[in-house]
Amino acid sequence: IEEKEGKEAALHLVNIVVNAMVVVVGAIVLLGILYADGIVDLALPGAGFDVALPAGQGFGYATKRELTIGLTRVMFPFILLVSLAALVMGVLNARNRFLVPALASSFFNVGSVAVGLVGYELAPRFGLHPTMGMAVGVVAGGALQLLWQLPTLFRLGYRYRPILSFRDPWLYKVARLF
Repeated sequence: IEEKEGKEAALHLVNIVVNAMVVVVGAIVLLGILYADGIVDLALPGAGFDVALPAGQGFGYATKRELTIGLTRVMFPFILLVSLAALVMGVLNARNRFLVPALASSFFNVGSVAVGLVGYELAPRFGLHPTMGMAVGVVAGGALQLLWQLPTLFRLGYRYRPILSFRDPWLYKVARLF
């Protein structure tokens, strides 16, 4: 689009795609959080998850199934974060910026492990199962993967605009290619 209609049109499209992604993937995330129990049952039928957790070790979760549902709910926002990070990665690559996107997954790894380990230790102090700390680490890693790339995107002239048009012909082309 930049070659045909210029830089401003390309940045306009990035905003439309970002907002469409937030709406569509955000809705999927919300549905995933609301229906995590059904998703767990569908993904792991008959997996023996109704096994009771040892007394005093469940941190409010009576069974492995309940803990799995809780972990699923905590980690679902990662889908939106990693989707936005991939979109930014594509924009940066299209503008011949390769180093920052290439390092983005390292920020996910460092963030998820560091926050996860700290969270694993701190979670019981807040009455949470230790694995919840690891789940929060995954989400934090996804956020760092996205946040690491944003300064480079902003230096290229991108400014967020709350615009959305599902009828935009360029959005339709992007969706079709997707």
